[in-house]
Amino acid sequence: MKKILVVDDDAVIQKLLSEILEREGYQVISARDGIDAMVMIRKERPDLVVLDIMMPHVNGYDVCRSIKFDPDFKLTPIILLTSRDQEIDKHILGLMGIDYLHKTCKPQDLLLKIKKILCQIILVFLIFALPCVSFAAPLTQGPVKTPFQEYNPDIDKFAFAKSFITSLSYYGRLNQRLAKEKTIGDKFDIDLNVIKALVDNRTLDNTELRIAKNYLPKYAQSKNMLIRKVAYDAMLAYEQNIMVSSSERRLWEAYYRFKKLGVPKKLNEDDFKKQMANLARDRKTSGMALLDAVMMFKKLLLSAKLCQDENCQKLALTQTEREKLIKKLDSFASDNMAWGIKAGQGTFQAAIASVREILEDSTYVPLP
Repeated sequence: MKKILVVDDDAVIQKLLSEILEREGYQVISARDGIDAMVMIRKERPDLVVLDIMMPHVNGYDVCRSIKFDPDFKLTPIILLTSRDQEIDKHILGLMGIDYLHKTCKPQDLLLKIKKILCQIILVFLIFALPCVSFAAPLTQGPVKTPFQEYNPDIDKFAFAKSFITSLSYYGRLNQRLAKEKTIGDKFDIDLNVIKALVDNRTLDNTELRIAKNYLPKYAQSKNMLIRKVAYDAMLAYEQNIMVSSSERRLWEAYYRFKKLGVPKKLNEDDFKKQMANLARDRKTSGMALLDAVMMFKKLLLSAKLCQDENCQKLALTQTEREKLIKKLDSFASDNMAWGIKAGQGTFQAAIASVREILEDSTYVPLP
C-alpha cells in the first residue's frame, strides 16, 4: 500500500483530500504546516507528498527546497496544490520531481496524476532491475561503439560550450556579491540600508540565475546525451539557487519590517540565524551540484570520433574554437587563472579552474 502525505493548514481541505485518497486504497498521513511536513517526511518516508503552497511559518516552496536538497529524500515526488494563480516554472518543477495542480481541480484529476507519478516510479525501477543483457552487435554491423562514443557524439559541442560558459558568467556575478557580504557574518543588529541592499541583492541574484538558466533549455533535445545531462543538471542547480535566494529575500524582508515598523513586535534572533545557516548550507549544496555538471561538461568536450573512453585527451574542438572559449572565460574570470580543483576553493572558483584545465592544457589535443 502506497503511503501519501497530505500537507495543508486548512483542516477541511486536509480531511477531504485524505478521504478521497483513502477510498482509493492509499495509506494517508497528514501534516498541518510546513514544519510538521518536514518532520513527517523524514520520519514516515512517504511515497508521495501532496503539498499546499501558502502556509504560515514555512511555506510549500521551503518544504520543496528542504526535500530536494536532502540526498536521502530528493527523489520523493511532490504535487503542489494551491488555490492561488501563480507564475510557476512548470518545466523546472517537473525536472525536480514536483508537479502542480489547483485546488479547484476535480478529484479524478488529482488521482490520475498520483497514479501516473507512482507508475512512472515503478517503471523506472523495473528498467534498472532488469538482468544484464548482451548488447554485442552482429559482425555485419561493423565495429561496436563504446558507451562513451554512443552517448557523446561530436554534435552541438562548441555551441553548447559557448552557452554553458556564458551561463557560468551570470552565476559568477552572484558569487561576487556573496563574497562581499561575508563581512556581515552572522550579525543580527544591521543597519536598515544594509538590509535593504541585501533584499535587492537577492532579487538581482534571481534575475541573473534565470538568465543563466535560460541559455540551456534549447539543448534539452540534443542528440548528444551528455549535453542533455549537463544542461539538465545545471538548470536544476540554478533553480535550487533561485529557491534559496527567494527564501533569503523573504527573511531579510521580514527583518526589515521588524526593524523599521516594529512588526512583529519581537523577532527570535536564534531562529533567524538558524534559518540563515540552513540556507547557506543549501546554497553550498546547489553549488556542488553545479560543479558536478561542470565535471561532466569536461567529459563531453572530448571527441567521440577519436576517443574510446573518457580517459582520452583529444578534444572535439578546433584550436580556433578553443581560443574563442578561453577568451569568453577570460571576459568574466580573468582573476581566476589556476587550473584544477584545489583545497579552499569555492564551488564557482573550482568550476572555472576545471574548465580552464581542459581548455588551456596543451596535452588536450584539438581537432586539425
